[in-house]
Amino acid sequence: METVGKWILDRGSGAASYLFGGWSGVLGTLLVFFIFDYLTGVAAAGYVGGLKSKIGLIGIARKVTA
Repeated sequence: METVGKWILDRGSGAASYLFGGWSGVLGTLLVFFIFDYLTGVAAAGYVGGLKSKIGLIGIARKVTA
């Protein structure tokens, strides 16, 4: 499982570097806020009892395409 995580991070940072011309502080900050937003959304959904993987995937897709 650790290898999969490293592979995803490697591919993600490579794609970001290709698309944005390098990894910058602003891009890193954006990524941190994106992850924080996702985790707080998962926590809120778990708190109210509405945690569903299909809804989570739709939310991620909306964030990536917006």
